[in-house]
Amino acid sequence: MHHALVPLAVGEISDGTLLAYSLGLIVSGLLMLVVGATGFPKQTSNARIIDVVAGVAFLGYAIYLLFFLAEGGTVFILYYVFVLPIFLIYRAFQSMRSARS
Repeated sequence: MHHALVPLAVGEISDGTLLAYSLGLIVSGLLMLVVGATGFPKQTSNARIIDVVAGVAFLGYAIYLLFFLAEGGTVFILYYVFVLPIFLIYRAFQSMRSARS
């Protein structure tokens, strides 16, 4: 079992939950990297850098959780990692839509 540190809550999580959270981080990280690397039209270079940095951070934390976390270690579960990619992908499509007009 691993200790989960969710904002305002502390508890234990199963290995399955840890795996699901790690896979969610991987998917979010890959989405962020694709959005940052493809450079949607009219997406500023700063926005692309933010996308890539967030993607690398998500992937890095997932790799840490999957391969380097010691048994009984503490896991920080941050749910914004699933909201941030949706927001940034929406913003990228919004910039693409404005480039067409």
